[in-house]
Amino acid sequence: MLRDMFGEAAVPKSVTKDDFYVTVDDKKAIIDFYNLKVTCEEDLTLQKILQTAVSRLYNSLAPISAIQM
Repeated sequence: MLRDMFGEAAVPKSVTKDDFYVTVDDKKAIIDFYNLKVTCEEDLTLQKILQTAVSRLYNSLAPISAIQM
């Protein structure tokens, strides 16, 4: 999903930790999948876009019982 939004070069090909980064226009956003938080000190708009994408992706993949908790 993130590759479709920002391109192949913006997203790493493999994930080795619970968090990874997305780079758009030389601005780096760190995505923490354990806490479902996005941090981008350089661009608040990019942070909000990614936070929405991560939240929607989680909600579409998580079991209903996990979302209601």
